[in-house]
Amino acid sequence: QAGLLPSLTGEEGTFTYTNFNIQRGVIWADLENDVSRGAQLNYQHGRWAVALQYGDGFFSRDFGAASAMVQYQVDAADSAALVALWPNRSTPPNPSASIANARLLNLLWTRHDGRWTWEPYLVLFHSPSSRILGYSHPANAAGAAILADYRWSRHWSLGARGEFAAGGMIDGATAHQNVLGFGPGARVFTFTLTPTWQDRGLFARADLSWVELAQFTPELGFGAQGRDGGQFGAAMEAGVAF
Repeated sequence: QAGLLPSLTGEEGTFTYTNFNIQRGVIWADLENDVSRGAQLNYQHGRWAVALQYGDGFFSRDFGAASAMVQYQVDAADSAALVALWPNRSTPPNPSASIANARLLNLLWTRHDGRWTWEPYLVLFHSPSSRILGYSHPANAAGAAILADYRWSRHWSLGARGEFAAGGMIDGATAHQNVLGFGPGARVFTFTLTPTWQDRGLFARADLSWVELAQFTPELGFGAQGRDGGQFGAAMEAGVAF
């Protein structure tokens, strides 16, 4: 494959209709890359699948980022995957990523159990120091999420997502990188419920979500003044799937 390539990281995709929830989470928005330019080689044998990608990482036009995924189908219900992304440490920020030199390590698990689907995953984020970028210290971040979907009838299902992310700290000191967008060292917890109705190709659903911040920088939080530590959100979506 070559051209515009979807990221190998994370459980949530770019398009709303491919996910359990309408809006993607804070880990997708702040820690992962989404689309890159480059080339990808895929190989599958038995229960194993491998993908190798070379491109511009966080859509930076700075080619030199390598990404790899190894996936194993444990049994009919379970699969596990390990993904790594390694860009150039001097990759500059760009319109799609305020920190584009970050190395990612992503561990994913998927389980199908009757009416339940479970997708827990973990992302480790490391932005190395770079004299060119003005990062005098490296910055570390981590995010963990559990995504679930329960289909209780032919027409109705309920999607849910819980997340925790923390970023911007190194050796007990605050690094310069504002990894999560709420100030260096911020902590974020999110919870989302998405009831969904579907009849053949027609579907409609709604998101109800809560985001809670801790250790955020004043004026970078929620509300008109950026000083609120929590925010409720709602969204609706309807359409035709084909």
